[in-house]
Amino acid sequence: MSEHDIARRVAEDAAEVLAPEADLIAEFDMASFGGSMVEVLNRALQRPGEFAEAGLRLGTTLTRIAQFMVARSAGVSAAPPIPLSADKRFKDPTWEDNPGFAGLRQAYLAFRQFNDDLLDAGGGDPVSDGLVASLNRPGGNVTGATFIGTALTSKKMGLLQEILPKVSDIALLVNPKGTLAEGQINEAKAAAKVLGLNLSIVTAISESEFDEAVAKMSRLKVGAFLTSTDPLFGFSGQFLHVKKGLLQRIPAIGVGREDVAAGSLFSYGPHLSDTWRQAGIYIGRILKGEKPSDLPIVQPTKFELIINLKTAKQLGIDISPILLARADEVIE
Repeated sequence: MSEHDIARRVAEDAAEVLAPEADLIAEFDMASFGGSMVEVLNRALQRPGEFAEAGLRLGTTLTRIAQFMVARSAGVSAAPPIPLSADKRFKDPTWEDNPGFAGLRQAYLAFRQFNDDLLDAGGGDPVSDGLVASLNRPGGNVTGATFIGTALTSKKMGLLQEILPKVSDIALLVNPKGTLAEGQINEAKAAAKVLGLNLSIVTAISESEFDEAVAKMSRLKVGAFLTSTDPLFGFSGQFLHVKKGLLQRIPAIGVGREDVAAGSLFSYGPHLSDTWRQAGIYIGRILKGEKPSDLPIVQPTKFELIINLKTAKQLGIDISPILLARADEVIE
């Protein structure tokens, strides 16, 4: 039996177990999830170091999710380990009211971040990362969808200037050990020069350095900071940099919806659901026998602006009705 057959069998068994709640999970493609895990295993063989780090983060998160479920089952109020955001797939109250389903939702988010860390449905450049020969002809066993996380920094800086026109000093929070760091720093410097902004590069390589990073931004008197694309500033870092920034009244500009749900002022980036849909389509085609090397890397075509009006009001920031009307989602 091939690895794809095994993945399909596991997915089918999981779907059978969850059949009594089919109405709640109907929108999830279990076969696609199984197929994506096959690609995770492929990446593990190619980059064992990254796999080990991502696995450690996943294990820590799952432990916290288990503690969350135990507390909820005992009737104790507990905040979910992974911040929640608006998601139509989880609109049924059962996903929050039932401890088991609340934990399942958390596990889904944890594994999605694990996939983000390892699969090429992420913010990196698969060519410069050495994963594929080119976007049009990947070669090898890797293909998928990319979020082109490094190519949106200038757009976010422009939106920041539109929302906070009086702010001239900003920062870019970056993990210097991340594979995307250099590209994002270069793009941010170029955009800042064009927009007439004073940009400071602030670094952090772990959660333990968030306090000092925010303290440095406070000393620099920056009016806002952009979060670079890196797992540290996502689920693995629990968005602590966002919360610590708010304590100093320094708003964060996020990468996606999860950042805004955690308190970032706004985010602008690829429509994640559409990108994952494209990745799911590819997984289905591969399961039917097509070769990954023949499938070009899909780049996003839909982008979304998400604004946290609650954060804006907390910091006394007025956002124009015109900009709010342009937003794809406003968190109030």
